[in-house]
Amino acid sequence: MEKNNMSQRKIDGYLKLAEVINWGRKYPVRFVEKFFGMELLDYQKYVFMNSWSTPFVLWCMGRNSGKALSLDTKIPTPSGFTTMGEIKVGDYVLDDTGKATKVTYVSDIFLGNTCYEVTFEDGEKIIADADHLWNVKTKKWSHYKTINTASMSENFVRFRKDGKGKEFKYRVPMVHPVDYSKKHLPIHPYLLGVWLGDGSSADTRITCDHKDLRSMTANIESIGYRTNIIFNKNRTPSINVGKTPKGLPNEFKTNLRNLNLINNKHIPESYLYGDIEQRYELLRGLMDTDGTVNKGTGECEFAQKSYRIISEFSQLLSSLGIKHNVKKKYNTCGGKTFESYRILFYTDQERSCFKLTRKHEKLKQRLSSRMENKSIVSITKVKSVPTKCISVDSPNSLYLCGEKFTVTHNTTLGAPFIMAKSLLIPNFQAYILAGVGSQSQEMFMKIEKIAKREIASFTGLTDVFYNETVKSAANTDGFTHNPSSFQYRLYNGSLVNSLNGSFDNNRSKRSNLNFYDESGFAPDELFTTSEPFAVQNSDFRLGGDVDVTLYPKQFPNQLIYASSASSTDTYFYRKYKDFSKKMFLGDSRYFVADINCDVVISATYNGKLYPVSLLSQETVDAAMRDNKEKAMREYRNIFTTEGSDDQIIKRATIIRNSEVRVPVLANDGKKRFAIAIDPARQHDNSICTPAEIIYDENVGYKMVISNSVCFTDIAKKKKTPMKTPDQINHFKQILRDYNGPQAADYENIDTVMIDAGAGGAGISAWADGLLSDWTDSKGILHKGLIDKDHDEYSIHAHKYPNAANILKLLSPQKYKREMFEALIEMMNLDLISFTETYDNKGYLNILDTNGESKQYKLSFDEELALVNIDIAKEELVSIYSFKSTNSNIRYDLPPDKQSKIGDDRAYTIAMLAWHLRNLRRENITSKKSNVIENPNEYFLMRKPNIYHKR
Repeated sequence: MEKNNMSQRKIDGYLKLAEVINWGRKYPVRFVEKFFGMELLDYQKYVFMNSWSTPFVLWCMGRNSGKALSLDTKIPTPSGFTTMGEIKVGDYVLDDTGKATKVTYVSDIFLGNTCYEVTFEDGEKIIADADHLWNVKTKKWSHYKTINTASMSENFVRFRKDGKGKEFKYRVPMVHPVDYSKKHLPIHPYLLGVWLGDGSSADTRITCDHKDLRSMTANIESIGYRTNIIFNKNRTPSINVGKTPKGLPNEFKTNLRNLNLINNKHIPESYLYGDIEQRYELLRGLMDTDGTVNKGTGECEFAQKSYRIISEFSQLLSSLGIKHNVKKKYNTCGGKTFESYRILFYTDQERSCFKLTRKHEKLKQRLSSRMENKSIVSITKVKSVPTKCISVDSPNSLYLCGEKFTVTHNTTLGAPFIMAKSLLIPNFQAYILAGVGSQSQEMFMKIEKIAKREIASFTGLTDVFYNETVKSAANTDGFTHNPSSFQYRLYNGSLVNSLNGSFDNNRSKRSNLNFYDESGFAPDELFTTSEPFAVQNSDFRLGGDVDVTLYPKQFPNQLIYASSASSTDTYFYRKYKDFSKKMFLGDSRYFVADINCDVVISATYNGKLYPVSLLSQETVDAAMRDNKEKAMREYRNIFTTEGSDDQIIKRATIIRNSEVRVPVLANDGKKRFAIAIDPARQHDNSICTPAEIIYDENVGYKMVISNSVCFTDIAKKKKTPMKTPDQINHFKQILRDYNGPQAADYENIDTVMIDAGAGGAGISAWADGLLSDWTDSKGILHKGLIDKDHDEYSIHAHKYPNAANILKLLSPQKYKREMFEALIEMMNLDLISFTETYDNKGYLNILDTNGESKQYKLSFDEELALVNIDIAKEELVSIYSFKSTNSNIRYDLPPDKQSKIGDDRAYTIAMLAWHLRNLRRENITSKKSNVIENPNEYFLMRKPNIYHKR
């Protein structure tokens, strides 16, 4: 009887579940609100319901904004600190993993906002407005959640129940070690740290205790330095570093002098921006000398009387993600009071701050998880200051702020839609697709964050969906992150994947829903390869002896295209027009939602105006003032007419000719390059673009844009402005790199083209500066360069007989029209290839020979190259042709864009296209014509033999 009752309860449970599923399918909005705990605004409900069972859906939705920090807040970047006030779109800051991430949005400056001073346990203070978002966790939260400053200010502290003082509720994550690029450092960082700690300010001697003498000497010699020990009577011995034969300079001392360190101890800035291992080596040197560790607690201490070194040491620890506190104390000696400083921190043996074994062994084997975050200890309302917000292109939208690299946050209907479909329809298969793999991953991560209740702005989220994900010992939360495809599976057999790889791999799949995120900016190929996923009729069955007509009707397969407005030459716009016409004609299979900023600003909830707007009119107005065309597209859903006849290069052409590949920073000896330079009158705004020349048996010569170098970036990296002579010297290094190893001078360089216009410095500085022979950093002599065909240099060519005649000085007055006509021709023939738009994730997913996606980690210089090529592509689509009254044509930026975007990179690519066209013409005109020397050879007849009769 009990067994029967149990069975009946199971049956009742299944019946109740079936009722819930049927109710959810009929009322999906109410299902999302009740079972997911997500409230939808009225316009979101309208879009959700009309899209639920419609096969062909398009959502054209405008954007909103992020939250704000004080303008003087320090922001760490890959090349050092800047301030929030100085940041602009396209700049690079650092995300919570320590990697460079691109700024994708910068707000207008906000005045009069409610502001708070947020203080952390390490002493860091940051002023943020009430709505700024922070990524935080508490003791009770297993995952980080997003919450604003005002909400935290209400309950960030409480008194402990045991009466032992206060307890702080919110903690932000510590940053991972910042991934700066490896630097060429004249002194090994470990030795520099040792010298800064216990070295003589005036020379190369380093004081060392007897017990560490042998180990310290071995450590220094292991990194390539010669030493000798000096024993002083009644004094601590010292190690003399860099001993050389008499009469030869001590290279170590020379480098100390060159770094301005003699009698001026400090950490040179370049050492604070070395790669992770270089910075750890510096830390170990400093701690082996001026550092101690408590054997019982594992607490480390660094002591110094120099505040400059203390502040630099603090920056070093922050960049390595090590939480620390700075303490000041006063010492009295001879009746005088002196200040000294201590820095206290914890690390473990895996991330040891020591090389000396006796100190290393006192560290804890593993740190407490409490060291992975830091508490907010004070949130105080302060006088309002000007603030600004940014959005960044990091996977979880986080970026770093403050001198101690504090993690903060920046700035969704598709996510709950896919969640509801997959939960309510068994064996449902959905694919999330986008033009860039990281975009589809970001959409997937929204679903994951909602499921894990990690979005604080959704205050009523439940565990219903999360409990339905299939988990295992290897996959404890049900969400997997394979680089080629993120995935979750539900117990009802449903499966959702993001497709992150090459479009060519997106074939032969079956899908019930294709969700195209940011489809307005995806190439046509994405759609043509993936739309067939959903073509099969969802009601199709192979019935055998069963009458398939008796089966209930299934939900139709769906294609959903979601994006803000794009240009009129895109696939998304064509679908927008097509779907809209069919919807207006009464075809129920089509639905288009056009949600512009007016709808969002005046959003209602259950018929009443929602009190907190997702978007303000002020934000829209500021965007309109800054860039009207972009604002019309992103906020008012007005598609831009980039496809007009006057635009010389269409965006679709750029997309068609872009591919995922690593930029080439140097020749491996097997390639051939052309280089174009546009010098600038301003010192460091010159552009250099190298391109590889490839001969294809099918199409002839074609070109691959390999790199784009902006000398402003190099100046920022070196922390010094680059005047023209400095640029020329750096270019010579570029020239050597692209010529390749074991090659004669310029053997692999087709040509070097320089804009010789009056606006730059092509003739007066660059051409003159390249004439003479020059010596590289290895002491190898190289030939100079000359353009013997140029009027100004042809008469002086005899003075430089050794100069290579590969230079081409191009006057815009003479060549500009011809160059841009060549650019149009070569681009329309698909003969110039670009790198794919970079998603700023620090890596590329590259297909190997087996078709498998492999993750390639990019260096900082490779990332910079990708960014500059992306800017070049934007410049190209911004160039238009203008016809004058006398029918002459000029190529230029339209007036409304001339103050917002440059054309230097586009100009270098036009020069390269001109060279490519000339190469292709030479290839045709240089073919030998067939000269008929003996016409009889071309006929199948020969002189007959004549026989005479005898």
